[in-house]
Amino acid sequence: MGSTAHTPVSNSPIDHVALRKVLAGLARGTALSRGNLELVLKNITREAAKALCVARVNIWLISEDRKQLNCIESYDRRAHRHTSGDVLLAREAPSYFESLDILRSIIKIDTENDPRTRELAEFYLKPHGISTMLDAPIYLAGDVVGVVCHEHVGPLREWSSDEISFASSVGDFVSVALETDRRIRVERDNLDLQARLLKAQSLESLGLMSGGIIHDIKNSLTAITLRCECLLSAKVTPDAVRKHAEAIKTVALKSAQHCQDTLSSANVTGGIKKDLCLSKVVEGVMGLARNVVPPEITIDTDIRDPLPPLRADELQMRQIFLNLVYNASDAIGDKPGVITIRTGEMPAPDPKAGRYFPGPASVKGHCAFFEVRDTGHGIPAEKIGSLFEPFFSTKSKGNGLGLAIILNIVKNHRGAICVESSPGHGSCFRVLLPVK
Repeated sequence: MGSTAHTPVSNSPIDHVALRKVLAGLARGTALSRGNLELVLKNITREAAKALCVARVNIWLISEDRKQLNCIESYDRRAHRHTSGDVLLAREAPSYFESLDILRSIIKIDTENDPRTRELAEFYLKPHGISTMLDAPIYLAGDVVGVVCHEHVGPLREWSSDEISFASSVGDFVSVALETDRRIRVERDNLDLQARLLKAQSLESLGLMSGGIIHDIKNSLTAITLRCECLLSAKVTPDAVRKHAEAIKTVALKSAQHCQDTLSSANVTGGIKKDLCLSKVVEGVMGLARNVVPPEITIDTDIRDPLPPLRADELQMRQIFLNLVYNASDAIGDKPGVITIRTGEMPAPDPKAGRYFPGPASVKGHCAFFEVRDTGHGIPAEKIGSLFEPFFSTKSKGNGLGLAIILNIVKNHRGAICVESSPGHGSCFRVLLPVK
């Protein structure tokens, strides 16, 4: 604690109306500065020192072992300076520390004559010229954890009832600020813990999924082996050869898709981007899309051509489109239904229209889009928010990676996905990408 030049402070009575105005301002500041404890405490000490016309206002907290006081905020009105870090040891002032243990309300201290502060005289009070103090307790969870010291320099001072009440309120404001900071820290720690738990759960899910994929591939290899043995049989007919070959191809493609989904979920990059028209991409894979959709499902198209060019990876655009068509087909199932495919252009999305992922502000400016709409079972509102999470699936046989991969691709293209759905009324997935 460095010494400061002695400057007497006015001891004239202070207008209680002015004190109330300062308290009102402190109340607003303490409430509005949520999350910035240092700023709040600096504001409290500065305004309290000015309002009471004292030289210094210090905020001290008692250590857990109650062997020292730590100054977390100090304001010197004469030097207009904020500091912190001073330490007061219990062994140097045992009487003062004992008084803190029973401190329940504000106390007035004549530093020269009060036995509680005589031990502080030589190394703290006299160097700072402190003659009179108002000490207000700081509470946390019902316990006194510190003290706010309003330190007057100069002749002995008589404190009015309004000044005493003001100083007591200052202690309360510090208590509120500390409690708010403690609560925010707890909330932040809880969020960090939840994030770590989610990560651990994702890793666990990844392990389970990897085991499942290995199991699927093993089954696929077994099926391929059996089919190959049938093909090698001398009694196989031409029709059987074709049948077994088609079965092998189906199993192999399914296994390859499992592997590709796993690799894509681990690392989706921006790909090789070039200028392209989204409608041309869709038209280029419509034939493949029709082949993977059961004949009971009708595909209607509304393709606007040309569309403004955009920078994108063509293979990844094809992947998004085909995955959405596959999902639409699965949502309809074996019954008759309709998948409507549409392309077009539109301004920046309206946040009120559907649910956007990663968010309505993620895509800016004019956009080209393609959408896949189905007449399937629809998605409950409470599940829409989880659709793009890895390993989440509304299908009993899904691995929960398809939509997560799509979202990663869209994010890498600075785009967004709009989802409109409700049970019994089908779903619509609209992919928006900014044009050049």
